[in-house]
Amino acid sequence: KGDYGVYTEDTLSDGVSYRIFLPDSKKEAFYIKYVLKNMAVSHEDVGELFWNVLGDQLSESIGTLKVTIEFPNNQNELRVWAHGPLNGVIKKIDQNTLYAEVKNVRSYQAVDVRAVFDKEVIKNSSKKSNVNALDKILNFEEDKANQANYEREQESYQIQEKAYETLEDCEQSPRRFCYENVLSYMSEITDQEVLKDLQARMNPLLEKVVAKEEEDAKEWTNWALSDLDYYTYENALEKVQILTNTELKNELSQKLKVVKENILDKENDYNQKAIVISGIILLILMIDGIYLYLKCDKEPSTGFSHKYMRDFPDDFSPSTVGYLFKKKITNEAISSEILLLIQKKVLLRKEGKNKKDIILKRNLSFTDPLNEKEKAMIDFLFGASESVHLKSLGSRSSSSMYRKWKRVYKESLKEATNQKLFVGDPVKVSSNKKKEKPTFNPVIIVLFIFFLAINLPILAVALILVVYFKNRKRVKPESKNDLTEYKIKTISKILSVLAFIYSFIGVALLFYRNHYVLKAGFFYLFVFVLAIFLFIYSNIIKKRTSFGALEYAKWKSFKRFLKDFGRMDEKELPEVVLWEKYLVYAVVLGCGKKVAKAMEIRMNAMNIDSSIP
Repeated sequence: KGDYGVYTEDTLSDGVSYRIFLPDSKKEAFYIKYVLKNMAVSHEDVGELFWNVLGDQLSESIGTLKVTIEFPNNQNELRVWAHGPLNGVIKKIDQNTLYAEVKNVRSYQAVDVRAVFDKEVIKNSSKKSNVNALDKILNFEEDKANQANYEREQESYQIQEKAYETLEDCEQSPRRFCYENVLSYMSEITDQEVLKDLQARMNPLLEKVVAKEEEDAKEWTNWALSDLDYYTYENALEKVQILTNTELKNELSQKLKVVKENILDKENDYNQKAIVISGIILLILMIDGIYLYLKCDKEPSTGFSHKYMRDFPDDFSPSTVGYLFKKKITNEAISSEILLLIQKKVLLRKEGKNKKDIILKRNLSFTDPLNEKEKAMIDFLFGASESVHLKSLGSRSSSSMYRKWKRVYKESLKEATNQKLFVGDPVKVSSNKKKEKPTFNPVIIVLFIFFLAINLPILAVALILVVYFKNRKRVKPESKNDLTEYKIKTISKILSVLAFIYSFIGVALLFYRNHYVLKAGFFYLFVFVLAIFLFIYSNIIKKRTSFGALEYAKWKSFKRFLKDFGRMDEKELPEVVLWEKYLVYAVVLGCGKKVAKAMEIRMNAMNIDSSIP
């Protein structure tokens, strides 16, 4: 396969193989010209050509095979034969031309032609038999012809038997398809007496077929009028369209036109109902989404309006500040924790041979107690060693290192959530292992009644199951406010799951019941999309507490100060001794490089050593 007009040629042990790419869309053919030598044999009395045109290796069938062979300057003798499918024909056009034609040649089926002609046509041939061959060839071909005639006769008998068998079945149960099958068999029969006999029985059969078709058309039309079902209507329409009685066909077509109009009305009614219900569910989801935002996502007002904070807003660690901004512990936060340990002199740093390689050492003279997070960080960095190359940390890949990293993450998260910056922090799983009975919020009860009222019992049952399994694995927040927000999120998740189920089942039922009017499908799609969005939203939102919102506002003000550090008046800047700590928090706040560059410029302008660790 390749581009149009491109072919490949492969040399075989007994010839040449071609692969030619010719797509049907081109509506063109290809032409191959080649020379075959020593094809004919020169006998003592005649010349002979016996050629297997196709061989038995062709993997594709051929609709029509046409073979023309010319015998130049042939004057007297030309006799022709063909072997292969019984439906082929071969004849001589004149004393110089042979023509053969075979239709529907199957794959791997051989077709050969044979001819005897004047030996003078190939008088220079070196392929000689030195025998008189004509009589032997004639005897052989006569036997082959007799065999072929016998096979044709047997095949004809078989076709006649099939025609009579099919005709008898059709007379017992008149149907159009069996009538046409008999006609197909008759087209292959050459015996005129048999054809005459079959035709005499076909005329009354056709009357029975037409009568049966009219009866079926009337019956199916009546069913369609009473059922108003799409499939019944389509079957009835098919029965009516094949009628030959124009008057009856028009009469039944008018009735079916009314049926289609009624089906359209029925489908429109179903669509309207589905659209109204989907609209109500969309409205519920939107109201729930707005309520969810107001109660569980909208930040409480703080009253804090300062543009800049030059002092640290609180004694939060970098990982806690990162959690306050990102709602999770990030890699930047852990990096800032390492910088803070360096700034506090818990760790000592120096450059390796390569300036980009930093070596960290434990400061053995540092004796102040460390918290659990700092201990976990030291263990992660050093283990039992006293120093470590920072570049080597990325190449470690042991399960022990992963456990140590998880401990750092866990302790950082624990420290951050203990500040109660977000509603639900810290969240504790109930230690009560007893199975709790499901508790049903009034909203759930209203939804259950609503689903029953609009004839959607599947959603009502799904609602009970979702609530039941949700209660079995319930997480209990500590405070009353946290529990309220937890319940609001839970109801939103239940609503989104039910809406998803509703849209999925609704689309399936719509395409099962309706075939012309499918407008409700767009509303089901809107419900599906909104349900997915609401489910994801209810799982990822995290609202800051009043304390968390205030701290967030302060640290944002501090971040603005760091970002504008380079534009501050020298009098507005704090003491240089704090700059190193500023840089630590600038990393977790996402402006480390900008702040470091501004500090370096400031120090150079103030003639201060800019080698900040």
